[in-house]
Amino acid sequence: MNHRLSIFIYNPSGSFVRLKLLTKRHLYAAGVSVLALILAFGFALFHYGQVVADQEKAPELKRQIAELKSVVDQRDSQIDEFTAKIDTLQMKLVKLNRYEQKIRQIIGKEAEGEKLESYGMGGTIPEDAAADFLSSEEYDKMITGIDQSVQSLDDAAEDQKNQFEVLWKTLKALKNLEAATPSIRPIDGGWVSSKFGYRHSPFTGEKEFHAGVDIACREGTPIKATADGKVLFAGVKGSMGKTVVIDHGFGIKTRYGHMNKIRVNCGQNVTKGDIIGEMGSTGRSTGPHVHYEVRLNDVPVDAGKYMPQRVARH
Repeated sequence: MNHRLSIFIYNPSGSFVRLKLLTKRHLYAAGVSVLALILAFGFALFHYGQVVADQEKAPELKRQIAELKSVVDQRDSQIDEFTAKIDTLQMKLVKLNRYEQKIRQIIGKEAEGEKLESYGMGGTIPEDAAADFLSSEEYDKMITGIDQSVQSLDDAAEDQKNQFEVLWKTLKALKNLEAATPSIRPIDGGWVSSKFGYRHSPFTGEKEFHAGVDIACREGTPIKATADGKVLFAGVKGSMGKTVVIDHGFGIKTRYGHMNKIRVNCGQNVTKGDIIGEMGSTGRSTGPHVHYEVRLNDVPVDAGKYMPQRVARH
């Protein structure tokens, strides 16, 4: 049975008018609609309240985000600074390796042991530090530790570099001195016909000072520079005939007299063992030989002491 809601209206004529308006189904539907509208309005009101609350919190959130961004930027700047320090330190290690190579070469040894790659350095953040965002206190402690370690390594590398530089200069000077010091015989073979010091002159028979060592051999025998140096004189020099004088630096000079032929020019650089002329008997001489002198600061010294290999004595 379909029930409807009836309304009776009393009119001025004294009778009632009956109006049939809604069924129960319509009333239920209307109630549900009203309830839905109430709920929707309540949800909208609640959402609006949340929006208003979020807007009130927005400035604080923006401030916190700005602070975090500033911290991140500061840490990025510190990491960049450490990266630059590590790059500088690595370049110092490369230079130290180069000094080591030079030192090994100058003392006549091949570079052995660790290669340059053994000085490699990493650039990543430690795993425990990268796992979580560190607090300011933890981060500052980590940065301080890294900075101290890098600074200690940098100081040690600088100190080692200075020591290498001093050692390198010393070894280089010693190497140059070694190359400039006469250490070989001016000819292969032959025999000493007259030693350094006082002797009886082969021409007058009187006692005289002989400033060099005479080494006799066949005419045309090649004469060699006994150390590295620069030709100071190449020509005829009085009683010594055709002569070559070599300046080896460090106050050391050598002289080679009585040559038959000169093979070098004045100002020419020579290396130990280079042929500078041929044996002869020019100047005041009794036969083919080379008059060999070693002078220190223009003072003649015994050239025989600078010839490690003995030659036959006449």
